[in-house]
Amino acid sequence: MNIAIIGAGATGMAAAYDLSIKGHSPKIYEASAFMGGHASTFDVGGTQLERGYHHWFTNDIDPFGTPLDLLRFSAINILDRLRLGLATLYIQKKMNFKDFENITASNWLRKNVGKNAYEIFWEPMLRGKFGEKFYDKISMAWIWGKVHTRLASRGSNFSKEKLGYPMGSFSQIFDVLSDKIKNSGGE
Repeated sequence: MNIAIIGAGATGMAAAYDLSIKGHSPKIYEASAFMGGHASTFDVGGTQLERGYHHWFTNDIDPFGTPLDLLRFSAINILDRLRLGLATLYIQKKMNFKDFENITASNWLRKNVGKNAYEIFWEPMLRGKFGEKFYDKISMAWIWGKVHTRLASRGSNFSKEKLGYPMGSFSQIFDVLSDKIKNSGGE
């Protein structure tokens, strides 16, 4: 069956993929010159960066909604878990991001959570979001913003969220989806 889909955002791409693997012929109509909608990317020095801040809520990562979740995170030792928790609490209590503008996240986090906790917990997220070329150049103000965004997104201190970031950018997902849709007869 021929099916028209309006919009090449995540929902339109996912719908086209599902329909194409079921034998239908979806055709996506998109007003923009790019795929991905709000999660689409643009080039910054050879690295793709999302036009808007995006993440996945997912069940395939360790939960970090409460201090107890952090204490259960066995990938780092208990001292590093405590340092990670105290550093996060410190960031939460700082009400002005300007205190973090002139230091990189990489330097601040290594110093305050320790090398091991940085390399296991923070560095993979920074590499995944900003790529090999830029992950260690991001301002600590960005981390401050993410911590405060997480706090603001909770209905209460007991609410949880689970976030996931694709390695590189969401453009890699949209490129693969596009290829799979085309290979299955879609446009």
